[in-house]
Amino acid sequence: MDRILGTKAQSAFIFGLFVQLAMVVAGHFDHPLIALFAPLDCLIAFFAGLVYAVGAQKVALWERAYGGALVGGTSALVAIIASVQLGDTPIEILMIGTLLSGITGSVGGMIGREWSSTQRA
Repeated sequence: MDRILGTKAQSAFIFGLFVQLAMVVAGHFDHPLIALFAPLDCLIAFFAGLVYAVGAQKVALWERAYGGALVGGTSALVAIIASVQLGDTPIEILMIGTLLSGITGSVGGMIGREWSSTQRA
């Protein structure tokens, strides 16, 4: 488990969280951006999973998928909670948004594994 949740996961989580919260704050002040929260949330989670997988060189595919899901899902969870507290997102989105972000983070982790292995070859 330490291989999955090491410093690379923390770095990817901080990256994802920073970008997610920036999106939430921007959407709070620019209301048309709120309509794009769902796809942007998933895209950010995908890139957070990708960042995790590229940094985690010596873990298996399932570990990168799992780590990408954790990084993407948890960063989205915090951002969605912030958006709900600001009144920009209904509470019902919390579960489905976190789930979808976890899935896209997992996909980013799997793709990042393949991308990082082709970069080393």
